[in-house]
Amino acid sequence: ACLMKQKTNRFAVTLALAAHGAGAVVLRPATRCGESKRRTSIPLCLLEIDASAEGNSEARLPTTLPVHATVNTREEPSALYEEAMIFKHTRQLNKALTVFKQLSILTPHDGRVWMEMMKLHKKARRFGDAERVMRMAITACPENARLRQALADLFRERKRYDEARRHFWQAMHLDRKLSSVYDSWGRMEASLGNHAIALSLFKRGLALQPNARLFHALGVLQDTTGQTEVARGTLRAGLALPNEVENPQLLHALGVLEVRVSNFAKARNYFGAAIDAHPDFTMSYLALGRMEEMLGRYDAATRQYSAGATVRRRDGTLGAVQLWQAWARMEQRRRRRTNARRLYERATRVFPNDSHLKIEHARLCAEDGDIQAARRIFDVVLSDPRPPVYGFQSAASFEFCNDEPEAARRLFAKGAALNVARPALVSLLHAWAAFEWKQGELSTARSLFRRAEEYAAEPCSWVYLWRARFEAECGRIVLSRHYYARAINVAPRDSSAWRLWAELEQDRGDPERATLFLRRSLDLETEACFMPASRNPLALTRHATPW
Repeated sequence: ACLMKQKTNRFAVTLALAAHGAGAVVLRPATRCGESKRRTSIPLCLLEIDASAEGNSEARLPTTLPVHATVNTREEPSALYEEAMIFKHTRQLNKALTVFKQLSILTPHDGRVWMEMMKLHKKARRFGDAERVMRMAITACPENARLRQALADLFRERKRYDEARRHFWQAMHLDRKLSSVYDSWGRMEASLGNHAIALSLFKRGLALQPNARLFHALGVLQDTTGQTEVARGTLRAGLALPNEVENPQLLHALGVLEVRVSNFAKARNYFGAAIDAHPDFTMSYLALGRMEEMLGRYDAATRQYSAGATVRRRDGTLGAVQLWQAWARMEQRRRRRTNARRLYERATRVFPNDSHLKIEHARLCAEDGDIQAARRIFDVVLSDPRPPVYGFQSAASFEFCNDEPEAARRLFAKGAALNVARPALVSLLHAWAAFEWKQGELSTARSLFRRAEEYAAEPCSWVYLWRARFEAECGRIVLSRHYYARAINVAPRDSSAWRLWAELEQDRGDPERATLFLRRSLDLETEACFMPASRNPLALTRHATPW
């Protein structure tokens, strides 16, 4: 009763009770000598817990707040929210997170607070903490569809697709008119190759609430599947919506479409329109630069890469890291390696926390024979408080190429011991297995290949393909055929699996089966020649497939 008179939030009392346990608990306001009765806030650490009934004299506090955190009871939650957002925008992220934690106790039903906490954890790459925050948010706000979708998006980003689908479905049933659910779920299915499901989701979303994002997603899907004219009409329909005539995403998608059908003049117009309307939209600079590079107009490509890399964006940063990478890679392809290294040095000054950028710089130094510079850059990457798995994999490969197998083995082992989700280790384990295979440690290699298969979030064709090659070299032909079949079942349109299996059968003296598999491989390669969406350089992603 004393606590409620002092306007302490009931949710905080519940947390204190939960933190103590199921024993007999008596909460009473603490007093200090000379303490004023009018307090602007009640420190949680001053809530005394009488645990004498349980014989436990140690008071435990809620784990959701630091021991000395205070919950403001007089200050309005809106003022606290503004204070937290100021901390966030001034990049004082720890202070912002502390205030948001206080707000989650004062206003547990405010979905914005939970969303901001999740975003801060994601920014710091604490994905486990982000997931825990969203599960607490759903407990506090079980009817909030946007929070449910945010958890689904988190699972999608971590490649836990079945869990993502379950939460997308629940969000859809909580709010059937929430168009962002159809967009996000559809994009996930499209990226996984489930085009029919994605098409159905996009069309259902457009039927409920037409918007530019859904028109963009549907148009890109139609373009990817070869429906060029239909895609063009869809994207133009999005531009015809009110206030969307200068939408940069739609203009960029139309530009990519025109590149794929070799209408370069139209593509240049679309990309230029996107840049004119939104000068900080870096995707158009990147696409236009790649198109000019593909046409052999290197000076024009350089102008686009340079303009996009140095444009001031709304968050205060310069350009995007992909522009610097594309620019440096173009210089590498032109055999202007000194220029490429200078670009990487400039880029790492602009993006000092981008580990992948540093890794590419180190690999270029290694290719140039500057071993000390490469090793120095790798040391910087691996000394980060949260070093990337890919950093250990690249450093280990570097040491192996420089005849340091024991150093490579130690780096592989350190990377495999990182406290990360298992799917993130698949590529490293595969590379480690290939390394041990080359070193002649066949039993170790087989064990690592098996771990890579177990850690994969879903069946992975390239892991099966390498395991098939490994078993064939070990003379276990039946097991090799088994893994070739598994690789083809996962990716039936991958011509490399059919070709390698054909070579195996040819070596085993079965020309009939070898001819059949080779013909299938050639058919798939011929079909791929008429699918520009998968071959076009504008569609390249930042990280290539490991094999």
